[in-house]
Amino acid sequence: MRKLYEIEADLEKLIEVDAERFVDGETGEIVNREVWDSLQLEWSQKVEGVALGYKNAMAMAEAIKKEVDEQTARMKRYQKKAEGYKSFLNVVLEGRKFETSRCAIRQTKSKSVEWDGNMDGLDAYLVPQAPKFDKASARKDLMAGKEVPHCTLVEKTSISIK
Repeated sequence: MRKLYEIEADLEKLIEVDAERFVDGETGEIVNREVWDSLQLEWSQKVEGVALGYKNAMAMAEAIKKEVDEQTARMKRYQKKAEGYKSFLNVVLEGRKFETSRCAIRQTKSKSVEWDGNMDGLDAYLVPQAPKFDKASARKDLMAGKEVPHCTLVEKTSISIK
């Protein structure tokens, strides 16, 4: 896939690990902040290069996701078609076996439970569920000034790159 933006090669090969360390994408070597600082580019060029690297990576991720979605839809179409063939054979064979040098078909019987959704009288068959912590509700209460045990509201910063 073609890149959206051309980025300085020295910048493109640096992958940030944390605020003070980077990984050289070509050698795998961990380098420190001094390498970033020593690049022969203006500070604004360095920042722009990293932002463009982010945009390139996000564009590639989106393209891959689109391809995965398309292939998943295609897979589901073929699975549905295969199930149609299987259902057809189940009807036409009427329980008989069929075998050639290229395929063998055997029918087996199984039993399954069908349930109409009514819960009356099913207490013995209920499965207990573990309680789940609802962070969204806790956040809402903390924002409203309520105290929530074992929880604090932490303010984080993030950036938007467009």
